[in-house]
Amino acid sequence: MINLLQLPKYVIPIVGLCIGYGKNDPGKNLRLPLQAFYHQEFYHADQTANVKQYNKNYAEFTKERTNGKKQTTWTKRVASFYENQHYNGNYPDIAKMLKQQGFTCKDV
Repeated sequence: MINLLQLPKYVIPIVGLCIGYGKNDPGKNLRLPLQAFYHQEFYHADQTANVKQYNKNYAEFTKERTNGKKQTTWTKRVASFYENQHYNGNYPDIAKMLKQQGFTCKDV
């Protein structure tokens, strides 16, 4: 997948799929701007401005949604996901893939 999409260092493919409806409606969630993740034919590497703006918006969004108890950026939230082992060790190639993409995995 990395080669097919021509992903540069520090970019990894992540896929998520939610099916169904929650018991309560949590309202709309903040979304990345379309130009940050929709790429035609190849990956457009310079997303710095989009991510900086989204981090600012996301920090305000989390602050409002938690009544001031929490304020973090999107990049910090996503990065924290990879600080620990996930999926009960069922995917040992994740560390290899992260290292291939330039991430230092000191504890993996």
